Amino acid sequence: MDSVLVENLTQGGDTTLYYPDTVLTLVLTGIDQFLTGSNNFYVSQNYPNPFETKTNIDVFLPECDDITIDVYDLLGRKVANYEGSHESGMQHFTFFGGNSKNYILTVSSKKYLQYIQMIQFGEVSSGLPYLEYNGSTTMNSIKIKQKSLQSLFPYNLGDQLKFTGYVSGDYISITDNPTTSQEYIFDINHMVPTTPTAGTHITDEDQIEWHWNTVADADGYKYNAVNDYTSATDNGTSTSYTQTGLACETNYTLYVWAYNSCGTSSSLELNEQTSDCPSSFICGTSTVTYDGVTYNTVQIGSQCWLKENLRTTKYNDNSSIPEVTDPSTWTSTTSGAYCCYGNDPSNCVTYGALYNWYAVNTGKLCPSGWHVPSDAEWTTLTNYLSANSTYWCGSNSSYIAKSLASTTSWNSSTTTCAVGNDLSANNSTGFSALPGGYRNSSDGSFDGLSGCGYWWSSTEIRWQQSLEP
Repeated sequence: MDSVLVENLTQGGDTTLYYPDTVLTLVLTGIDQFLTGSNNFYVSQNYPNPFETKTNIDVFLPECDDITIDVYDLLGRKVANYEGSHESGMQHFTFFGGNSKNYILTVSSKKYLQYIQMIQFGEVSSGLPYLEYNGSTTMNSIKIKQKSLQSLFPYNLGDQLKFTGYVSGDYISITDNPTTSQEYIFDINHMVPTTPTAGTHITDEDQIEWHWNTVADADGYKYNAVNDYTSATDNGTSTSYTQTGLACETNYTLYVWAYNSCGTSSSLELNEQTSDCPSSFICGTSTVTYDGVTYNTVQIGSQCWLKENLRTTKYNDNSSIPEVTDPSTWTSTTSGAYCCYGNDPSNCVTYGALYNWYAVNTGKLCPSGWHVPSDAEWTTLTNYLSANSTYWCGSNSSYIAKSLASTTSWNSSTTTCAVGNDLSANNSTGFSALPGGYRNSSDGSFDGLSGCGYWWSSTEIRWQQSLEP
């Protein structure tokens, strides 16, 4: 609570209480009260209030009058008294406190009665309380200083009062006619907003649409690319911001604050990456380098294939694929493995490596962005070739093996349309399939080099596609 404005709606006049003394309490304790007559009789609130040891009180008399000033503690005991006859004008008094924290001072005359509450804080005195008269200011002087009267706050029992509490620009008012002690609570639910939380961002190649969640009691939000609120941009009440002109595949950071009239939250750090850059890869022209080996590519219909068999010794997560040369180990292993035909490394260079099903089934055998084709993808390839007579041998649409086989390394054959017959007529697709043979899973032996080639599919039933002369 910053301050409380108290207005007397019955008589007029107001006073403001500032933090920490922001509560005005009217107390009646064992004191008979009466009032008649004019509203021009005033008793000022003591000042300072709360006070330490002593405090001042002013009493304005509109005419010559006899006044009695009594001071009571909260048990209703009279602890100090003053009686005197005075001309019209402002009468000045000082009250010296005793060992009580709270006092009620009443000023009465023939026609008037007013009272105030006084609060003492800090170390209290061990002596007896008393009042001291400090002289007066005449009516003529008061007329010159009429503005000082405006600061006096008159109150009579039953007056209608309006209390307005202020906190950081917000306020709430309470109107009442207090006749007993009252405590007023100003329900101004206002505080510095909490830090926003991240929402779900939307990315593109050159922009990020940042999102954060709404914060209760926030009047608005600010954002900045650096963690500096003073230079942040006001986003109003919107909880999203689109940042444009960004580079693709790049990490970006945005800081967001919530604010209201009470202050600013701590910053929320948002991090996001723009989408991948447009691919510059052109199948049939571009190459793929994987585990130190560069592979050519070929476009066949709607599909892009590597032209060479894999010979990687690592998965695409950079973990090693064990090489298994021992036949019995090859047949018994239940994890990924590879070998070179005949355990001769030169065959890996020429024909590619031989992999078991467990290596294929990891899903990590091919370079990132590539995969072992499914049986359906193999079927897409063969259907495309069968539908295009360019790839047939003769007039039979099922004779498509020669269009896939390389022009070298195949055993010679006299059978028309066999891949080993007239090698120069092979490879119209550019697929360049080589006769790399295979390794038996039953006994670990090698077979078929130069005579056949087998290719895995990723389909769970372990289909193998093959070419034979």
